[in-house]
Amino acid sequence: MAEVNKKLKEQVSHALDYTEALRREIHAEIPPQQILIFLLVAMDQGLGQNEIASTLIMHEGTVSRNIARLGQRKHKTADGKIETVGYGLIETRQDDYDDIRKKCVYLTDKGLEILTRLMKKLYKEEKGDSAADDNNDQRKIPS
Repeated sequence: MAEVNKKLKEQVSHALDYTEALRREIHAEIPPQQILIFLLVAMDQGLGQNEIASTLIMHEGTVSRNIARLGQRKHKTADGKIETVGYGLIETRQDDYDDIRKKCVYLTDKGLEILTRLMKKLYKEEKGDSAADDNNDQRKIPS
């Protein structure tokens, strides 16, 4: 049982490291549900919004709003100016022409670039400095 707890703590610690690294790459205030959606899309591009909702156990409206924020769109401000809002990390496409309502979600070039940079960075940290003093790890989960 102690070995299972140790393995679980390691996995949670890695997940927290990954989340913090994504926040540093994207935006410090990005909500956890947007990080989950980004990672799910990165793992399985072309998922429909309803598939994302059922996988992450979220309401479809919540997924839709978060996808909009992870994407990029034009927005009219109160003073009538048009500005671009969103992170520009994902995009939706209509892949199923039999059902025009179904939108499939993909990473944009910017999303792929961030994911690639992050994976290289985390891999480098894992391989290069694995012997680092555990006391310096601020994300370490207490025993």
